[in-house]
Amino acid sequence: RDHKHYDIMADSLKAEGNAAFSAGDFKLAVEKFSAAIDVDASNHVFFSNRSASYASLGDYNSALADAEKCVSINPTWPKGYSRLGAALQGLRKFAEAKDAYSKGLELDASNAQMAGGLKECEAALSGAGAGGPMGSMGSMFSSPEMWSKLAANPKTRDYLQQQDYLEKMRAIAADPNKLGSHMNDPRILESMGVVMGVNIFSGDNVKDAMGGAGFTADSRAAAPTPPPEPTPPPEPEPEMTEEEKAAKQSKEAALAEKEKGNAAYK
Repeated sequence: RDHKHYDIMADSLKAEGNAAFSAGDFKLAVEKFSAAIDVDASNHVFFSNRSASYASLGDYNSALADAEKCVSINPTWPKGYSRLGAALQGLRKFAEAKDAYSKGLELDASNAQMAGGLKECEAALSGAGAGGPMGSMGSMFSSPEMWSKLAANPKTRDYLQQQDYLEKMRAIAADPNKLGSHMNDPRILESMGVVMGVNIFSGDNVKDAMGGAGFTADSRAAAPTPPPEPTPPPEPEPEMTEEEKAAKQSKEAALAEKEKGNAAYK
């Protein structure tokens, strides 16, 4: 068996899977990572990336199976526990998800992804974030399909790479009453429209979604809602090769220079 040939084939399939994931085509990503696993079933990264793809499709059972396989192959790799926690969180197994995130943070204490997931699980276990004036609208941010909808939409996909946006979305998912304090952020409004499947800039659509209630934080029209179900943090991009990382960094640097140039004319 020509190991070098098979390694190149598997890496090529992984690169195709990464590209499909980044484009929001999670089904194709699953196919590509599955093909890579058929070539090399000993690579923990392939299972990690396929787990992320399954989670983005809302198939948390399959995501869990792949995350468990990833951790069994390489139990010292922090991201494996991030995948494991996300899958368990998607299945509403918050205590087990909390344990997975905690184990991952023992290996990588600076991982913001797992730290955010851990806080959401703790909030779910304590029953925090129930009801409130903004509860009926804020609970939309706790739907299991929210993150995959945002990742698949070309308007909101790029927001998932912005740390301040992620922090706001996680805060709202953990406590819907915080939605009111973020309504002045157009990214949040746009995300709301994607999750609801409506044009958020139409007042009638927003009022219908709230059962006739308005935007004001002190509105009393919204009926109490049950505690929201925290969802997994957005899945980070699959593992990339050094060449892919270099290309992405080059693109980001070019965009940064462009922004600097634009700012000079403001």
